[in-house]
Amino acid sequence: MTKSTVKKARKKPGKPKPDDCDSPALAMREPRGHSQKSEMMMFSTRRVVALALAFCALLRTDGKTQTSPKVATPESQISAGPLYRERYRPQFHYTVKKGWINDPCGLVYHAGDYHLFNDHNPLGNVIPGALGDKNRPPSRWSHAVSRDLVHWQEMPVAILPDKLGAVFSGSGVVDVANTAGFGKGPGFGKSADKTLVLVYTSAGCPFSQSISYSNDRGRTWTRYKDNPVVSNQGQMATERDPRVFRHGPTKKWGMVLYVKRGVARFFTSEDLKKWTHASDFTGRDFHECPDMFELPLDGVVRLRILLDRTSLEVFANDGEISMTSCLVPAEQNTSLELYAKGTEVHIESLAVHKLRSAWDANR
Repeated sequence: MTKSTVKKARKKPGKPKPDDCDSPALAMREPRGHSQKSEMMMFSTRRVVALALAFCALLRTDGKTQTSPKVATPESQISAGPLYRERYRPQFHYTVKKGWINDPCGLVYHAGDYHLFNDHNPLGNVIPGALGDKNRPPSRWSHAVSRDLVHWQEMPVAILPDKLGAVFSGSGVVDVANTAGFGKGPGFGKSADKTLVLVYTSAGCPFSQSISYSNDRGRTWTRYKDNPVVSNQGQMATERDPRVFRHGPTKKWGMVLYVKRGVARFFTSEDLKKWTHASDFTGRDFHECPDMFELPLDGVVRLRILLDRTSLEVFANDGEISMTSCLVPAEQNTSLELYAKGTEVHIESLAVHKLRSAWDANR
């Protein structure tokens, strides 16, 4: 789902103040795609090959597969009630039984299960808000698991709002080496039982970044007692959307965080609990929900790009990496630009295919 466009007047971006809690930006996320310009994509690589479409990949662990409970099929869900017979209920894409979801988060694979989390409002069909929003329930993270990415079982809500704020978007990792020390007991970390860690935004006043963890394959979740792990950086009140990843060569965790329009901040950590500011990145039209991943510097990168009326999806190297963005370009803008920062891009081959509407039965 895409987020609704907000028509409230917004304060000009600037350094947050303690009394910024009444700002509309705190009451709700700044909507994506409000610019009339097309989003641009940056690729720091030598050569690029653009193709058509792929599918995003989830993180995997090296642990042995562990038996998990049988995941409900659509038939078993439908037999439990009339919900999945609703006229406008999607029959292929995942939906919660009740309420609103947006922003897929914490996409990890572990012990036979694919995990999917979403920003979630179980009380209505509107986008959830931050803590203290008078018109929208505070966001939390829904949770679902699957064995095949097609049939999904809805799980209990993974993370509820607390005194630090509502639960906005973030990411998830498998702490294979138990660097955070959350795994307890003899031999923990040597079997398929690894710790799952979710890193998310605590949408309070101001926003900060927190973690929760699970030692039972995501069936129950414990909030870290010393949250937040990254305090507000003073760039804006609504700093958000931490993307955490493991960097093998340095044996450290990395985090990229959206701190204000056009700026991403990078952090490193040994244990997922204590984070050190490493550097900042500035980019044209850079916005929320950042990502960070490695691509070869001297090889061919295969890109598959899907550009719809209000969305842009980029899949690299057969789905190894995925990037998505919502945008609302001007009606006369039909162009797409590839550019590189600090190097050159050479397009070796390009194939363009016109999209056909899935809703047009006559074509």
